[in-house]
Amino acid sequence: MKTPRHRSVKEKLTILILLTSIIPLLLLGVFSVYFLRTTTQTSLNDRLNEIVRSADELLDTTISTQIVDIESVSRTLIGEIDFSKDTLTQDDQSTILKTMYQYMRGNEAMQNMYLITDAGQAIGTSALPSLYELPRYRRWGIFHAADSSDRATFYPNMQNENERFINSYSIVYRLQQHGQKEAYLILDISTEFLQDILMSVKGTSFGYIQFIITSDIDMIIYNDSVFHSPIGFLNNVFKYDQLVIDDSQEIKTSLDQMTMVDRTNQNHGIKIYGLVPNEMLKDQVQDMSTTIIIMISITTLIVAVIGYLTTRHFTQPLLELVEKMRGYRPQENHPEVAISVDEIYELNNQFDDLIARSEEYHEQDKRKQESLRFAEIKALMSQINPHFLNNTLDSIKWQAKLNGVDSIAEMVTELSVLLKESMNTNAFVSVEEELRFIESYIHLQQFRYGKTLQYVSAIQPTTLNYQIPKLIMQPLVENATVHGIEPLGGHGTIEINVWSDDELLYISIADDGLGSDVEFAELRNKDSIGLLNVHQRIQLHFGESYGLKWESKKGIGTVVYIELPLDKIKEISNV
Repeated sequence: MKTPRHRSVKEKLTILILLTSIIPLLLLGVFSVYFLRTTTQTSLNDRLNEIVRSADELLDTTISTQIVDIESVSRTLIGEIDFSKDTLTQDDQSTILKTMYQYMRGNEAMQNMYLITDAGQAIGTSALPSLYELPRYRRWGIFHAADSSDRATFYPNMQNENERFINSYSIVYRLQQHGQKEAYLILDISTEFLQDILMSVKGTSFGYIQFIITSDIDMIIYNDSVFHSPIGFLNNVFKYDQLVIDDSQEIKTSLDQMTMVDRTNQNHGIKIYGLVPNEMLKDQVQDMSTTIIIMISITTLIVAVIGYLTTRHFTQPLLELVEKMRGYRPQENHPEVAISVDEIYELNNQFDDLIARSEEYHEQDKRKQESLRFAEIKALMSQINPHFLNNTLDSIKWQAKLNGVDSIAEMVTELSVLLKESMNTNAFVSVEEELRFIESYIHLQQFRYGKTLQYVSAIQPTTLNYQIPKLIMQPLVENATVHGIEPLGGHGTIEINVWSDDELLYISIADDGLGSDVEFAELRNKDSIGLLNVHQRIQLHFGESYGLKWESKKGIGTVVYIELPLDKIKEISNV
């Protein structure tokens, strides 16, 4: 039976990285194209509305300003010219033209101004259009609009009499002097003027908007198609002089291909249309969609390459580690690790096996260390007993030779106490028991040196039941006796103090004997075996932070301090 092939961790990581990297990109691309197509039309409508509104506000401001300016020019002329005369003089005509040109301020190519008296005399910046002849057209058109209002009037007035000046609308004002109507002042605005001011609001992200402006009776006064518009059908829908939108299939089809927004200006009775061909929108969306697809495809390819290289970079050391762990098997009877589905699981099993072996070795090491520690303590204690017994027996021998009296019996009694305590196999004894041992030892020494050897103590009562390592005080007392007081003929005092605070148990053993300038670290000879043994035993029990502290001054004496951790002491003492 063929064993099924499991994918390696490298293959799994490669697939995972590719999926987690490429799928979001593909989803982003699909969403981007969908979002682009569904929101662009709404965005275009909003943008068209905004631009048409801006165009309406701009035209409203422009026309209102022109009306105010024409009325101002009229007041100036009325103040300087006498219009009651039958004919205007040459000076009058020069004054009128000067005032007109001052108003137009260099825009003569896009504006014309005329003053026409009731007698038919005309003065203007250009040739008088035939429709402005008086008295022929007095009762209709622009003259009729002027006669109907006391203020300057906006008048839709698209005409193409002069090929270089296509008029779109006019501002007309009826001049009155001394209560009599004397003349008409007309300002013609060209379509190029409108094109110029509308150009500032035409640009959009979808191409240029095409503007058409009509009067309240659908008379065309401005049509972008006149200026070589790319929207060819505008000339079919918006005729040159009249807005015609019928129900013909051709017109409906054309309008369906356009996005159109309109806005009516109530102040001047005009309507503004803004149009953008949908083909421009479609082309732009198509271009953007193609760009998105290309970018996502390139990004996907780059991500795939980077994902493969990254996986290879990070998994190669892992594969090498797995091979090394496969080859490492200790010379022990361990069960074989089950074959895993990939390197990660195999590495995990190998690591678990390694941890188990490490813990086993650690436990073995701990047991060995514990056995070694107790062996060292026992060995150190065994070194003390022969040393101590040798000195004691030596004292009994000399006392018997010198005195031959009953005091030997007392000495033997004290010695029996010492021997009994020495044979105690407990590693810890109470402070009270250790002090009793010290008192027996000093009593024996007093048989040797007499009453010149003094002993005093100050013991904090609460410390008497604390358990401390056995025989950590006697070697220090012995050292004080042998090396401090004996060289002075046995004259001296040994003082023992025991007390505690919240953290430590303190023991101090002081003598006023010979003293020494040697540092504790320099004590390495056989005469200092007791001190060194005590120091090492304390460290074995409580750690290297604890032990003996030595203060000695030649000719003054010596003090040895013991500091033990109170929490561990209480734990041992069950306090």
